[in-house]
Amino acid sequence: MKVFLTGGTGYIGSAILEVFMKNGEQVTVLTRSREKEKNLKQRGAEPHFGDLKNPEAFSQVASEHDVIIHAGSETSPESSLIDKKAVETLLTSAKSAHHPLSFIYTSGVWVLGNTGDSLVDESAPVDHPAEIVKWRVEVEKRVLSENERHLTTAVIRPGIVYGGSGGICSGFFSSALKDGRAAYVGEGKNRWSLVHRDDLAKLYYLIAKSRSSGIFHGVDGTPTRVLDMAESASLTAGKKGEVQSMPLDKAKQNMGLFADALALDQVVSTKRASKIGWNPVHRSFTDSITQLYQEYASVG
Repeated sequence: MKVFLTGGTGYIGSAILEVFMKNGEQVTVLTRSREKEKNLKQRGAEPHFGDLKNPEAFSQVASEHDVIIHAGSETSPESSLIDKKAVETLLTSAKSAHHPLSFIYTSGVWVLGNTGDSLVDESAPVDHPAEIVKWRVEVEKRVLSENERHLTTAVIRPGIVYGGSGGICSGFFSSALKDGRAAYVGEGKNRWSLVHRDDLAKLYYLIAKSRSSGIFHGVDGTPTRVLDMAESASLTAGKKGEVQSMPLDKAKQNMGLFADALALDQVVSTKRASKIGWNPVHRSFTDSITQLYQEYASVG
């Protein structure tokens, strides 16, 4: 496979790149950093210098591949507009290709909003998404609407991703080490649906290899209370399970809409991913906590 990957130097994208490279695929990675461009070449990938803000500059190159994976994002007030334009441009380019092509878009489980005790799979409605990602609902629909003829489109909704030194979950370790207590937002009774970044990367590969279409939830199948995660991280970091809650109102002042997303209670499952052979190695954050701390400490 010839793969074009946005976000390939980021937290999730670098894991995606690793899986495809290990399986002998040719990967072109969009990058705007000359330093990262050199590193990509050393890893055997083909860097393409460009920026998500200017998708016209890389849309033609992307269409020359067998698979386009959009895992990149911009952390700015214009992030939704940038993402929508990038998706629209890439879809238009993909449709003009004269060969079968797969387009895989990265969304997230926050589009499902609060689920409460209801176990939700890929068939669940997205009529109450978290405010911070509500714009992704429209983008998902746009991507899936182009699944026809030679173009196959899929949407992956990762859970909260853990593993390595980055991601939201690493905050439990960093706060424990810095302040002696693992910090979390709210009461901690809410549950997160999660996935290890290496397992998630394998899902991208399986979808690309099988040319599968539709929505896929990337979750490890073990929704976990936030308080349990914080206590487990604190214990493993040698802080005796000490934790600290940041009240939601205060968190909103500091984090805005991101705080509301962290307070979501989500019990998410996947039916479709298992049908293409996806079986996560890491079954839960707390069961993998020793390994996760080693991953964090070795890089952090």
